Amino acid sequence: MPPIPQAVSVGVGDAASRLLEGARRASIWNGEAPIPVELITESLLGLAIEWAPLVGREAGTIILGAVDAEARVVYLNENERLLFQRTIGLERFTIGHELGHFELHATPGRAGEEITPCGIGDVARREVEAEAFSACLLMPEELVRQHTHGTNTALWPRVYSLRETFGVSATAMTYRLRNLGYRTPERFRTDAR
Repeated sequence: MPPIPQAVSVGVGDAASRLLEGARRASIWNGEAPIPVELITESLLGLAIEWAPLVGREAGTIILGAVDAEARVVYLNENERLLFQRTIGLERFTIGHELGHFELHATPGRAGEEITPCGIGDVARREVEAEAFSACLLMPEELVRQHTHGTNTALWPRVYSLRETFGVSATAMTYRLRNLGYRTPERFRTDAR
């Protein structure tokens, strides 16, 4: 999740905030981290979460998830179950990403649209928006600021502590901190978990 352009993050952040407010009004979320993304998906939005084998259009592409808005299903790739098991927070972030597609890109009344699997590293605008949506949903700015107040986010132990608090990967937490203007560890690698 690279830095998100400001124009993308504002509208996307508003959409994620509206969903969180709906979860709060429905008593699905108590306002604390971690965000119950599975409950929001199933109870608030009425989408099922299912495991299914997903195949990318291009050889070598790692597909983590997809959403079928008509069938109201978020799919997690059964073929990547080991990657999900090895990477703390990846399953939750992928669900949030697919919710981003559902909330931002699904067009009411246009049933039968193709299910588009999402690949790692895809830089299409829709994918960047879905990544930003997931980050804003799972790591709301207000909660991040609350949990980082008076701490040094440039230290790995603090990033790992925040990762645990928000239930995301260290990579996702580091990018979110950077996108919110925080300092992060100097030797950050995109494969850091």
